[in-house]
Parts: sequence; structure tokens; C-alpha cells
Amino acid sequence: LEDQNCLRPSFLPVAGGVDWHGIRQQLLKLTESLTLGVFGQEFGQEGATVLLRRLSATRHPRVGCSIGRLTLVVAQVLLCTIAGDGHECRKYWDHAAQVFQNGDLDVVRWSATTWPLINLLTHLGRVVQTADTTPECQEVEGSIDWPLVYRASQDLGDEHLANMLWRMASKHDITLDSMMDSNCRGGAQLLLLMKLGFCMDMSPICVVSHTYALETRLRKAAVSGAALRDWLAEAGAWNLFDVSIGSVKKHVRHRYDLGLSVEELQQLGVLGERRLSGCLQPSFPSAKGDERYYLLDPKPGLADVALNSCRALCGTVSSRSYGALPEIEQGAFRGIPCVCSPADDRVTNCTDGEVPLFPMPDVQSRHGQSGKFQVLSQASEVASNLDRAVPVFVTMVFGKMARYIEPFTKRVRRLAIPNIVVFALDELAEDACRRNGVLFVRGMERTALQKYVIVLAFLELGFDVFWFDFDSVWLKNPLPALQQAMAAEAAAASAAQRPEAMVFSAIDFDSKNCAMNAFFLLRQSQGPAKAWLLSLLDWIYKRPFVHDQLAFTLFLGVVPLVDEEPVPAPPQWAPLDRNLFSNALRFQGLGFSSEVDDLVLFHFFDGWNSNSPEGVEQWATPIYRGMNLFDHLYASNDAARQAIAKSKLPEPKMLRDCAVRDDFGNGITVFSQLIEVPTF
Repeated sequence: LEDQNCLRPSFLPVAGGVDWHGIRQQLLKLTESLTLGVFGQEFGQEGATVLLRRLSATRHPRVGCSIGRLTLVVAQVLLCTIAGDGHECRKYWDHAAQVFQNGDLDVVRWSATTWPLINLLTHLGRVVQTADTTPECQEVEGSIDWPLVYRASQDLGDEHLANMLWRMASKHDITLDSMMDSNCRGGAQLLLLMKLGFCMDMSPICVVSHTYALETRLRKAAVSGAALRDWLAEAGAWNLFDVSIGSVKKHVRHRYDLGLSVEELQQLGVLGERRLSGCLQPSFPSAKGDERYYLLDPKPGLADVALNSCRALCGTVSSRSYGALPEIEQGAFRGIPCVCSPADDRVTNCTDGEVPLFPMPDVQSRHGQSGKFQVLSQASEVASNLDRAVPVFVTMVFGKMARYIEPFTKRVRRLAIPNIVVFALDELAEDACRRNGVLFVRGMERTALQKYVIVLAFLELGFDVFWFDFDSVWLKNPLPALQQAMAAEAAAASAAQRPEAMVFSAIDFDSKNCAMNAFFLLRQSQGPAKAWLLSLLDWIYKRPFVHDQLAFTLFLGVVPLVDEEPVPAPPQWAPLDRNLFSNALRFQGLGFSSEVDDLVLFHFFDGWNSNSPEGVEQWATPIYRGMNLFDHLYASNDAARQAIAKSKLPEPKMLRDCAVRDDFGNGITVFSQLIEVPTF
């Protein structure tokens, strides 16, 4: 969970250090004033010069916080240009070129950060843009009419021109290679940005290649201050940064913000401290004194986060420090020993054979940059009202969904469903929870990441956790069905001599293993559920363009990798009964064949990640078109039954196996099988 916003301890100001948080706040204020056209009112007639002087006085290190350094130099060049001192600006352009040469030039990361880099580049491009295109862009090149593309770039609000531009960018002969070889540099970069948007939306596997192509173009342009200025002038002429906002930023599903404080990340084991807390002579497997030992799973992927996993385990017991030993294999013992110790003496090094111990975080401390809400501390308070013998049932609510908390609450109380907790992500949801007496945890961000954050919080507190999307309606108490499913899974695991499932997941109706994440159960007793979910969360966090449904199935081992990064070995998992935990027939492959009265949960897709029903209509079946299913399903029993019954189908004659594919996830499909005949 890399700190792309430079707000964690290593980036916080120390004596003689850089206050990146303070710089970011100044640049956000500058961006807002420029966007609203009130720069002069905000900063006065000499505002550009004064603000430039203030920012230039900032100590500017060569390493650390790449996004902050890039945004700062763009702001300096912009302010200098506004101030009108061309000679003085030369040094700022030269310095900016050096920073761009060594900086992180990934436009997707730029779009997901909370730094206003792209917005400032947009303003800078408008200030320095050229009036004319280069000669290479004034003629047709192959199937590309560059003058027409340029005209479309000048009026991105014109629907006819915009559609023409999208059609042109979609042509098969407009490839990555052809754009890199094109002499019309500005136009080629515009089409690359648009194709990057296609990749982010439809085919994540090509995101890396297109971001690298754009990075290569920009790094070549930053060979000098003059060259960087020429490139930005051309980018401004083609409105490249407006295109980036409309094509790339628009497909960013979340920002680099989990809504968790520094202390919470430390408690979860995401952040560690490098300073030693003590040394310990190991006595594994028999602990001596007040030490406690655990054996961590050495599976690929999990071994890399062993120290963080150890820290998380030690957070559940009374300990001041933690440490991990090398992997061992002695008889029945195989894994990575983790030690939790009361030691807190400061040391500089450890001798051979000793375990270096690191200090546990003080979870009671609060830091000024930590964020408004402490999710873990709130969840801990809520946990005192929960039954630890059964799972916690969690969901998240914000926006218009908040008005359905009242009928939702009445339903779960009538069904006597225990341990219901709502992750309230805005004031509307919080107020509705308070009015209806619902247990809730208040959160900040409103993205799919929060689904996993709240599940992670209750895993950290020692609960099994059942997640369900709020655009679902409970029809029965799920505990009997879940207990029956777990008993059947235990019997199957015993018969096959394999571990029991750690994950129970919803599946498509026409499949036997096509998992989906609208509702799932994580069981801590059957595997490293928290470590697995942390890995999943990290994978999604680093790819802000990937739908979390894809990530969920990837980490269950159902779909192929989308890039070169390996993932942990998939856990044992089992499907929830698709005729008890069902999905509305909003898309092909969904539905149920049981009686409506047999259903436990019915998920009806109020948008891709809820709260935006218009987002699915172009892809959805017409069965529920124009219907507000929240209203229908929380209305009378007859109205709800009739609405649900629309999704009833005959039992499929054959179930799809998502472990067997006819494509590679990258647009290549197998149409025929090659049979090799041996020669003699």
C-alpha cells in the first residue's frame, strides 16, 4: 500500500525536512483559485511572484515524494510564467526538466493521487501553448486525418467531434507502434491517451504498455528546460491534459486513499518501523517467559509479508515488540516463526542467532495527518456489542442508499439477523444509522476499496466476516444456511483430505465456480484470511483502474494474471448455494431456479458498485429496466415476490467451469484445438 500522497511518517516534516503536506495544501489552494478564475483575488496583483518566492524557498530534496516534487516544479514554472519574467523562468524550466527526467511519469498514478499535478499541467499548457500545429500534423497519415483530430481536440465538448475522435482511436491500424513512430507528436499522444482509457475500462493487460509509451514520450521531451517547454506548449495546443482528465482520470475507480490513519495501518501490519526495539534469543517452539510464538504460512506471496503478518498477530496479544525468524521445517513444524515479546529496550544491532525485535505501534496515539475517523477504534467499540460465535455481517452505505436504511433495519430485525454493521461513508448514512439504532462505523472515502477496509477491520478484531452489497435484500436469517454450507464443506474437505475453505463466495447461476464479490464469507479459523485480504487490497490499490470484481476472482485463482506481478497462491474456497444466495437476472448467467420462498439473499445490482443504476443499463438485460428495485423489494411481500420471480430460470443443463477458458484474458481467443500426432 505505497504512500503515493506522501502523508505517512517517512514523508512527515522533521527538523530540516520537507513539509510535503503543507506544500500539497498550498498547491491545492493555488489550483482551486486558478480553476475558479479568482487567482488575483486570492493572492493579489503580485501574487504569482510572492507565491513563487515562497515555494522556491522550500528545501527541495532529490529523492522522496516524486509526485510532490513534480507538482511543485510545475507550479513554480506556472507561477513564473504568470509573473512574466522570461529570463528568470529559464532556471525553473531547467530544474523542472531534471525533476521530470528522474520522476515517476505514470499518468495513471498522476490521475489517482490527491496532488493536483494534472490540473496544474492543464493550466500551464494553456499559458504556454502554441498557436499552430507542426507541419507533420497538417496532413493525413495512413488512416488518420490529423487536421480533423486537431479540430476535434479544440472542442472536446462537441459530441459529434468527440464521437468521431473515439471512433478514430478505436481503429485496428492505430496501434501502439504506429503511434510511437508517428511524426505528429501531439496527435499521437492524444490518441495514446484515448487508447489508454480504453485499456483501463476494458482490458487492464494493455495499461502498462500504454503508460510506458506515454512515459517514454515525456521523458524524451524533458532532455532540457527548452525542450520541456516546447513539449508543454504542444500539449497545450492539443489540449492533452484535458483529454487525460476526460479519458484517463475518468476511468480511475479510486484515489490513493484508504481512509485509514497511520496508526491503523501500523496496527494492521502494513507499516513497520525500522528502528529496533530489542533482541531475543529464540526458544521456538517453546516460548520462555512472556514471549508468544506463532507459525506463519510460508506460501508464495505471504512469505514476503511475514514481518507485517507477525506484527498484526502480535497486535492481538499484550506485547511491546515483534520479530520473525527464518523459515523452518522440523517434523510437524513448517513455516515462519513469529515472536511477540514484552521487550522494549532500544538497541543498535543484534548478534548472530538473535531475533531483531521491532516496536509495536502505540494505537492510542493520534497524528495530525491521520484523517478524521479512526476505523479500527470505532470497530473495536462496536465489537463489544457483537456475538463472537457468529460472523459479522457488514455492508457500506452512502448517498441515496441512505434512505433505505430504515426498511433495511426493520427487515434484519424481523429476521433476527445478528451482528449487522453498516460502514457509513457520509453524513446521510450516519444520520440514518443513528435514527434507526443501527451499529455503524463512520468512514471517509467512497470507493470499492472501502468494502475490503471494513472487512479487514473486523478480521483484525478476530471475527469471521460476511460481506454483502447493500443493493441486496435479506429474505431469511442466513445462519442456518451458512452452518449447513460449512458442515457440508467440512465433510467434503475431510473426504478429500484437504483443508476446509477459507472463503465462501457467491457464484454465477450458470456456473459451478465463477466467483463474484457481491457477497462472501471470510473465515479466520481456516487460513490466513487477513494476510490474503491485505494482499488483495494492495493489488487493487496499486491498480486504480481495475474493477475489484476482477481482483477478487484473480485472488481466488479463477482468472489469469493481468500483468507480470505474481499473486499469492489462491486459498481454498467454496461456492455459496446459488439457489439460496442469488443474483437478479440483470446480466446473462445470473438468476436462480429455486422457489422464491427458498431464497436467503437476493442481490439486484443498483450499479457496478452501487449508487449509480444508470451505469449498468447499457449492459443489463431489460427485465428490470425502469424499476427502482429498492422500492419494489422493500414494499409489500407480493410486490417483492413478483419482482424477484422475474429472475427465476430453469436449471441449466450444463454449468460453466471458469477454471477452463478459451481466452488468455488479453483478447486472444482459442477457436480450435491443435492435436499433435507423433511421428515414427
